Amino acid sequence: MRECGPRVPPHLLPLPRTSDLDDRLASTLEAAPEEEEEEGNEVRILSIPVEAREMIDADALAKLRGQSTDPDLDGHLGLCRIKAAAGLSILHGERAVSPLMWELSGVLMEKSQTTRKKAEKHHFDQQDRTNRARGKAEGTRSVEAGKVKADDALKRVSRSIQKVLVGLGGKGSRSEVRKKIAHRDRKLFDDALEALVDAGQVEVVRNSGGGENLVLTEDQ
Repeated sequence: MRECGPRVPPHLLPLPRTSDLDDRLASTLEAAPEEEEEEGNEVRILSIPVEAREMIDADALAKLRGQSTDPDLDGHLGLCRIKAAAGLSILHGERAVSPLMWELSGVLMEKSQTTRKKAEKHHFDQQDRTNRARGKAEGTRSVEAGKVKADDALKRVSRSIQKVLVGLGGKGSRSEVRKKIAHRDRKLFDDALEALVDAGQVEVVRNSGGGENLVLTEDQ
């Protein structure tokens, strides 16, 4: 069977505690002949009804044609039902799989399929919740890492502006300072300058030509 995390059993055969077949089961048990116990293990060969043989042939043909809903799981639905029918027949003391036992095994298989689908749905719902939680955590880490990276870049450009101003004697035009910043960092120039102004480390002074001069404060 294909791996899909914790394994989902291919087929479960829960016996219903109450059902509309209880009376029919009870009547077959009452009619079953009592057998004497025999020593050792007895090998029983049970014949199966015509409808069972027809189902086996149809199932095999469908599997060859690739028409099974899930070849890895549904491929042995037929075998599982035959075993269920044989088990019911032995429990009822029968020497062959009767049409009634075959019909009852079909009820068990329907119950089995329903149980399997519920187990699969529970598993995949749980897996989906786990994946969503993991994705959310990874997304949060990615956002926080991005913020740290952006802050580091902004601090680097701020230091570059201060270094350029020191080299210019503590004062320089905005355009002159910006040209001396590495090309890759110029997109952060305005944000870095704003941060320096907010921190009181740089002042922006309007010059006579209508431009702006950047001046290091006395603290620098």
